[in-house]
Amino acid sequence: MTIEYLEFAFMSGKVKGPAYSKECRNLLNQVKVQVDRISGFKGLSDFMQKYDLTHCKSALTNIKRDSPSDTGTGQNTTLIVDITQKYVSSMDVIEVLPQVDNVYPQIQDLLASLKTFSDISASSPIMTQVSKWVAELEKKGATECLDEEEIRQLKMDLTRSYEGF
Repeated sequence: MTIEYLEFAFMSGKVKGPAYSKECRNLLNQVKVQVDRISGFKGLSDFMQKYDLTHCKSALTNIKRDSPSDTGTGQNTTLIVDITQKYVSSMDVIEVLPQVDNVYPQIQDLLASLKTFSDISASSPIMTQVSKWVAELEKKGATECLDEEEIRQLKMDLTRSYEGF
């Protein structure tokens, strides 16, 4: 969980590269030491499922790679960071400014970024959850405000989509 929080802090710019890399490497080393000490350890996936940590996708990626995410190069790393930031920004806007003209551009931008990520098919739940909301928001007027039920459902759908991402 700590690696996941560190990853989020790095992606949102709260922790800078050198400090992030150092701390992440320390945490990855701690994971290696602890894995050897856990009796009956059946693997990372089983451990994460047993302790309800399956939402910690960034941490799992770093642990499997045995390196911080800032060591990655290429379009996918940049795109993953961009999409993650768009999920977070969308959730923030929904909470603070629930008018359609504030929410719609955020969700539409998130969908556009998801479409450029080659690892996600158009029919995946990740994509369909976000697409559904773009279509719903397009039906509404710009000044309409999402009601409490819509806000809660949109947040839940985005959370599910993000966890699948």
